[in-house]
Amino acid sequence: MNKYSIITGIAIAVIVIPFLFSALNIVAVDSLNYRWAGDGEFRYFELLDVNNKVEICNATPFWVSFNKFTITAFYEETDLGTYMITQTSLEPGSSEIKNGDFESPEFVVAQHMFLTFDAEFDGDQIRLDPNLFNVIVEVDTPILGIIPYTVSKQMNGFFLDEIMRQESCF
Repeated sequence: MNKYSIITGIAIAVIVIPFLFSALNIVAVDSLNYRWAGDGEFRYFELLDVNNKVEICNATPFWVSFNKFTITAFYEETDLGTYMITQTSLEPGSSEIKNGDFESPEFVVAQHMFLTFDAEFDGDQIRLDPNLFNVIVEVDTPILGIIPYTVSKQMNGFFLDEIMRQESCF
């Protein structure tokens, strides 16, 4: 084998390997599982507390890292607020309990809506249409460490409630 073939092979590996790791990270970010890890069972109202906890699980055989994990709640077009966890890295097949913070442009409105939906999801009388309560779960991760990429999932608030109440996230 001549030296040019070796140099070309090394150059290709140097270019391809970072893209491969970024692609595997995106697959792992898209496959992240999560559940409530705070005291007691999940309540939307609990998201409003300072330093509330969510367990984030990496069920893939790849390392995963992300810059930001957010859950943004909406009722109709009204932004109720965003729960956010900052930068995290997880080993394959592992989980980590992370503290997050909630910020809302209308904190009192978020309190009222979350209390109402907690009661409805527990079987109380329906006062607000739960079909209009939606959440967007976004995970921001960089490609090659510099190009922003976001994995986004939109779901009904009731569905997120069920996810957060799981016994285990694996």
